[in-house]
Amino acid sequence: MRILHVFLSICSLACISVCVQSHSSAYKIKRLREAQAKNPSAPISLDSASFDLFTETPRNYTLIVTLTALGNEHNCVPCK
Repeated sequence: MRILHVFLSICSLACISVCVQSHSSAYKIKRLREAQAKNPSAPISLDSASFDLFTETPRNYTLIVTLTALGNEHNCVPCK
């Protein structure tokens, strides 16, 4: 019974480590450069997934993020 418990614990930890894998800084910098190359004169727009990607660790770069309320549900006049 104890062996089964240890085996299940190891399997759980292995699954968690695969699911929580973070991306390298080089990968994230490449993605940022690709996004910037699409329209060099405009800021890069981020959705929730890309915001999480670019702000997760490890990160050997600085990122300045300006949050806006562009969605209609916010009705933010200065943001439009």
